[in-house]
Amino acid sequence: MVQITGLTSNPSQTFNVPDPVTRKIIYFSLYFSPRTQNWYIDIKYETFTARGLKLVRGQNVLSRHINTLPFGLAVVITDTFEPFLINDFVSGRVSLFLLTHSDALTVRDMIIAGASV
Repeated sequence: MVQITGLTSNPSQTFNVPDPVTRKIIYFSLYFSPRTQNWYIDIKYETFTARGLKLVRGQNVLSRHINTLPFGLAVVITDTFEPFLINDFVSGRVSLFLLTHSDALTVRDMIIAGASV
């Protein structure tokens, strides 16, 4: 698990992160919608593209793609609310973590066993 750092309060951010295992580049676009007060993310990895995913608290918000992607994405929040503030990443209230495929499988197994956040 690798924390994604360097996120700002800019409402439109793009960044690249190498997959922790394969070292292939994962392309991210993160954007804030003031109208709905939500953060959204686009992800591109090789032939896979996901657009407009709403960021919510989750141990692996990409769990539906566990058989397609060699990574997952955890959204960790310090309180009981979802990401909804423009400064969520700067304040440290919301953190993003890139999971290896092994981490994603462990998270899936923990959820099946009844673990919760």
